[in-house]
Amino acid sequence: LLVILDNAADAAQVEPLLPGEGRCLVLVTSRRRLVELDAVSIDLDPLTPEEAERMFRELAGRDVDDPPALGRVVELCGRLPLALAILATRFRNRRTLTVARLAEELAEAGNRLSTLRARDRAVAAAFELSYRDLPPDRQRFFRLLGLHPGDGIERYAAAALTGIGVTEADDHLDALYHEHLLDEFVLGRFAMHDLLAEYALELASADGPGTLAAAVDALHDFYEQTAGIAGDLLVHNSRGEDVGTWFTGPVPPLGDADAAFAWLSAERGNLLSCLASTRDPGRIVGLTLSLAPYLRRTGPWSLTVALHRAAAEAARSLADRDAEARVLLELGRAEYYADNYDEAQIALRAADRLFEAAGDDTGRAQALTSLGQVWVLTGAHPDARDAFTRALAVHERAGDRGETAAVLVELGILHYFADEYPEAIAADERALRIFEALEDRSGQAKAHKGLGLAWLLSDDYARAETASARALELFRETGERLGEAQASSNLGSVRRARGQYARAREDLENALEIYDELDDRGGRAMALIELGIVLHHLGDFRAGERTLREALALYEEFGEPMGMAAVRKELADLLTGAGRLPEARELLDDAEALYQKLDDRMGKAATSNSYGAWHLASGDPRTARAHHAEALRLALEIASPLEQASAWTGLGRVARALGEHRAAEEAFDKALEIYRRIGSGEAETLAAEAGRG
Repeated sequence: LLVILDNAADAAQVEPLLPGEGRCLVLVTSRRRLVELDAVSIDLDPLTPEEAERMFRELAGRDVDDPPALGRVVELCGRLPLALAILATRFRNRRTLTVARLAEELAEAGNRLSTLRARDRAVAAAFELSYRDLPPDRQRFFRLLGLHPGDGIERYAAAALTGIGVTEADDHLDALYHEHLLDEFVLGRFAMHDLLAEYALELASADGPGTLAAAVDALHDFYEQTAGIAGDLLVHNSRGEDVGTWFTGPVPPLGDADAAFAWLSAERGNLLSCLASTRDPGRIVGLTLSLAPYLRRTGPWSLTVALHRAAAEAARSLADRDAEARVLLELGRAEYYADNYDEAQIALRAADRLFEAAGDDTGRAQALTSLGQVWVLTGAHPDARDAFTRALAVHERAGDRGETAAVLVELGILHYFADEYPEAIAADERALRIFEALEDRSGQAKAHKGLGLAWLLSDDYARAETASARALELFRETGERLGEAQASSNLGSVRRARGQYARAREDLENALEIYDELDDRGGRAMALIELGIVLHHLGDFRAGERTLREALALYEEFGEPMGMAAVRKELADLLTGAGRLPEARELLDDAEALYQKLDDRMGKAATSNSYGAWHLASGDPRTARAHHAEALRLALEIASPLEQASAWTGLGRVARALGEHRAAEEAFDKALEIYRRIGSGEAETLAAEAGRG
């Protein structure tokens, strides 16, 4: 026999009806999870979109010729069979009703439960059967859960929202799960179906506005304080004294930065939902500042900027100068990440003024460091050097080793932009030692990233690859998507320099994927330059040109002069190789003008070598020789082996074009010696060209 026991109340109702004969199959349906029975349990999820649409069409009894509208209908009713049956019946019986209008009715209804009714059948009636069997304290718990604005809740947040202990909240969550009033989508995290949430809210309205407001305030207090503790752990790897303790309920134990990052990642949606649902300026400021360290790691920058702009406006409305200064500092950092350099300077200068008025030296030092970051990329290197030097002095006097190391990393970036590679390496190595002593893996990752770049620009590719690979590993461990993208891009640059073009392409495409996720235009543009060079070397000139032109458009959009010069130079090299000399010359002239303005000797040396290649391709080897000689002079001055080798290569080609075969051989030998010493991928290409296999 097949025995079907439908809508069982509990295990006690089922057990007397179970047959003793093993050849029978018993199928029991229930709104509860009957864990007491020795049975195979099958949870029925809402229908898939395809199943829901097919059910509606079959029950409607007439053609449905508007698939997009039908898709909206099945989503709005939660893909629940009972709701679909009610709606399909209405559609079948009202011949003038369209599916589009049905979707509009559902979307417009203040309470979808009232729309999903047909005589005495209603979704709410099905929910009522489960709700009325709950004890009073669990009914209250269920009602208040409907106030939660996010997409999942765990026991600490549930305890805060309902004003009970964590253990009691855990018991209620487990019981509601077994009553099928909650789903456990991740261990320990529960969610209501959206129609059940509406039902709970409808019930909660009877508790009175004061009770509901107090519950929501307690939930917001919990999220703001816990996010503040987590953010402090991300920055300092320990809980600072500046995190408030206004929330007196229990918060989850967050022992280190890893636990903090994991909690913030799990609660990201809930924290953003709390921000979106509140109009309290103080709450907007507090939640945004608590989230800031996490958003600096994860982005996306468009969202981060929008949140901090709203927080800055809220802080001004409160006339709280301290809060306004801190929000403006975070806003300036967000604008910097979003490549909005003018807006970043406006916010950071305003923060600096407020910190100065308050006598907050540490705040000023942090604002100066962020301003220095902007000035490095916009070519104002003397201003950046002054800002970093002043910030470093403040942090060293205060004995703040973490902030000292952070400024040293930024100084390292400035040094290698200024072609001061030994100084860059020294600054990053000092920062690394401090971060290692502090056991700060995020800081170590940043220092390794800086070292990787410094070694790359020093043409020490083995050390550059080791440092960049270690940075990538640490950034992945700490969950820092921006750092992961930057380290992956740097690793691609190193492997491109070593001639490992296929691996470089993988690294750069991984970086681009993350930059897109972060909405990071500056990072994308840098990675595109490298990818364009790789594609050029792989022989795909068309894709290489397309990639470099995309980078050029991005740099022109947000106006970073260093990048604008670099991409023009690389695009000119590609076009020179393709024989499109007039276009290449125009780009080279623009690049040279930018490098002259920036006083970038590395850029000027590289551009001189590109001019040499252009003049040789134009049939003017003597002018080409002058440019390569100038490139060699600059490369020796800044101790750049790669540009020295490029200059010797160019001089060898010029000599060969002029019939000076001995001079050509000598120049090629010098270039090959350097290429092989630094492990450049150009060695193999030049050896074949010069007959030095």
